[in-house]
Amino acid sequence: MNWQRPWSEPVAVINDMFTTVDRLMAEFPDFRFSQSQASVCRAIADALVEAGFDCLQPLEVKAGVDLARLVQEYGRDVCFMGGVDVRALAAPEEVEMEREVKAKLDIGMAGPGGYVFHSDHSIPNQVSFARYGRIAQLVWEYGVYE
Repeated sequence: MNWQRPWSEPVAVINDMFTTVDRLMAEFPDFRFSQSQASVCRAIADALVEAGFDCLQPLEVKAGVDLARLVQEYGRDVCFMGGVDVRALAAPEEVEMEREVKAKLDIGMAGPGGYVFHSDHSIPNQVSFARYGRIAQLVWEYGVYE
């Protein structure tokens, strides 16, 4: 519930957690850790890049994660995965979905670190199989590096 507290509080908790995890990974080589919390990316992007992470994900639009800003700040150092707003993918008008897909491909692929097309969260039930096929078609059409 990060949004209910001043930003500095969850950032401190996240930094403490990742410091502990980093220590545990050094101490126990078989230890594995996975973190999926959309707002974490904004809070610790500097630390993740500095630690040598190759790719940042998740990039949830509803949590305030801005792919364009991340590409501008970190695009030379890391690849990004996600940031495609599922609300636009499920929009009643197909043109809104197409605009979102093309825009995120343009933004993500502009950074030299690379971009992996992916929704910002689970694909909602409102996205039909036909619509999902159209999304894939757009990615094949506009998401190819030359």
